[in-house]
Amino acid sequence: MLTLACVQTLLIGAANASVGIFSTKRDELDAQTLHAGQYQIVGAVARLTTVA
Repeated sequence: MLTLACVQTLLIGAANASVGIFSTKRDELDAQTLHAGQYQIVGAVARLTTVA
């Protein structure tokens, strides 16, 4: 839920924007972990865009 809230905030800030879910989650994890080797993100690349 926190990731989706962050993505929504980024999308509201700019028209015709898209935000990568994995890059947003990776940024959150980087801020909370001691080193990058503590986690691995696996899955399809997903981007959210604004909806008119």
